Amino acid sequence: MTPKYKLLADKIIEYINNDPTASRKLPTERQLAQMYDVSRQTVREALNILLKEKYIYKRRGSGIYISDAYFSARNRIALIVPAKEDYIWPFFISELKQSLASFGYSLDVFGSSDSRKTEREILLSMEDSFIRAIISVPVRSSIPNPNIRLYDQLSSKHIPTLFITDVYQDAAESSYVKYDDFYAVYRLTGEILSDSDEIYGIFLSDTCCSLERYNGYVQAMLESGINPEDEHILWLNCDHLKEYRKSGRIDAMNKFIKRFSQSRHINTALICHNDEIAAAFTDMFSREETLPAIYSFDNSYLCRLDEYSMVSLSVPVKELTDTIAKQAVMMITEKKSVKTTLLPQK
Repeated sequence: MTPKYKLLADKIIEYINNDPTASRKLPTERQLAQMYDVSRQTVREALNILLKEKYIYKRRGSGIYISDAYFSARNRIALIVPAKEDYIWPFFISELKQSLASFGYSLDVFGSSDSRKTEREILLSMEDSFIRAIISVPVRSSIPNPNIRLYDQLSSKHIPTLFITDVYQDAAESSYVKYDDFYAVYRLTGEILSDSDEIYGIFLSDTCCSLERYNGYVQAMLESGINPEDEHILWLNCDHLKEYRKSGRIDAMNKFIKRFSQSRHINTALICHNDEIAAAFTDMFSREETLPAIYSFDNSYLCRLDEYSMVSLSVPVKELTDTIAKQAVMMITEKKSVKTTLLPQK
């Protein structure tokens, strides 16, 4: 059973988060004892916890005050994304800031560069930052991540995490807002099969959401009486995406494109994990050949450029960011875990 003074410390933090006073001064020990119907000794023990964690400070002869650092940061939410200034993230960040602002929260943005080391450094920097919650895009989610313990430690300090677009394999019970990746590709593959003789796919081996998309592809193929062939699938990883961002190509695609060109039928389709991969495929494909019908995810600026022809699935950004903001605030104010799955549309 949780000691009474620890429960009281949590209640005082809630009071601080909703404190309307400009002075930032807390009630006296006697007043707190009366407010929460506990002994003054319980109040002292609770305040000692908050003193150690730097939520409050005491001013001799004056009283107990909310720390400046916590007071100014109490309506901040942290966002961890792969790249702050690349691909879909700048527009997403702008929309999420607006969505959170409608609830009275601001957003601090961090870029992980798909690096677990960078993710760890970001999480360690948050231990004393007094942010209210973390919204995070997982890094290589299909591989066990030692940083999960840091997310857990922050959660124990009343800083919950909401994972978005994906969730870690070893944190399956975590809160998230993500796509229904399995059904999205299952449905897409079924629709494509009515017009295509063969369907190829390019997926990421180190992200759970991409593995779910692959499973949707396999299930739809099997239900149509088609056995998925290994040579029709190319497995990439996050490092290949970094390679594309730096050089504009993915060398690991060379053999796949050659095999694809030699063996494909006239009516061929390609499902890519996202628009970046679809763009890389198009960049490296021979301009003398007819491109297959290409389907991807994210509905980024790439699918609207003249040089690329792809059908890209996504949830409208405003709908996505409004959902994320609403769920993050619910975790903060109602102390609830949330699990929301959205279905991408064409």
